[in-house]
Amino acid sequence: MATKSVLSTKGQIVVPKEIRDCEKWEPGTEMAFEAHPGYVIMRKVQTMPAYKTLSLEEVSGVAKYHGPAITLEETNEGIAKAVKERHARGRC
Repeated sequence: MATKSVLSTKGQIVVPKEIRDCEKWEPGTEMAFEAHPGYVIMRKVQTMPAYKTLSLEEVSGVAKYHGPAITLEETNEGIAKAVKERHARGRC
């Protein structure tokens, strides 16, 4: 999904409505920014309630990778590649 927005003199930028709707971002949604050479990633902040204790079954999905160990750089490269491919398909 290719869209544009302009940075204001106050450093603000409007996230286009079609993206807000697609991602279901409401007013007050906290966003995180990650700076990389040549681009910036903006994502919704995922918060976990402080009062909830998670079971092993609830967090076991993070351990799905089976294969040789890879570096953090290789992991980030794979994620960046997948994001670019998804973007190229016009998905948000």
